[in-house]
Amino acid sequence: MEIHIKPGLLRIEYIERLENMNTIIYEAVAKYKKDDTLPYTEYFGLGHFLTKDLAGNAIMLSKQLPGFSAFCDENFYIEEFVLNDGVPRNYCVDDSIKNNEVFILWYGYDIDSIYTVGGTLGVFSEYEYAVLAKEKYSTWDIFIVHGLDNFGIGRVVLNERQWVDGFVTVYD
Repeated sequence: MEIHIKPGLLRIEYIERLENMNTIIYEAVAKYKKDDTLPYTEYFGLGHFLTKDLAGNAIMLSKQLPGFSAFCDENFYIEEFVLNDGVPRNYCVDDSIKNNEVFILWYGYDIDSIYTVGGTLGVFSEYEYAVLAKEKYSTWDIFIVHGLDNFGIGRVVLNERQWVDGFVTVYD
């Protein structure tokens, strides 16, 4: 950040150097665990957003929906992803977001016949960047053991909420 003092003015202007900053994408998330006897936690992706305020607003609106309304405040959080983090460093990357869409590189694999583990590895401005990151992550031991067919790349529209109707829990 640079500070510029303009002659004749009694204020200081802050000018951010955007070309050196990383673009952050915010994911609003809700998590749920029925009780401590279950070995897993369920996660609900509530959407990906360009600002933390929009992600917070998505959480606020979700708290009013069926299913989510029973959650405590600590069940909601915002995850931050640096856009195009995971693309090999020697690759020239264009960080501009086109058509308000990004590509999410995710993984998921079964740990037994009932439970699946998964998560987001990165958010990318271009599909090809997600593919490059997938190639990089495919060398990690965990993915060598569980197989490369456990990766996925999905197109996501930014600033669009997910799970907008809430959910219903069903127990045996």
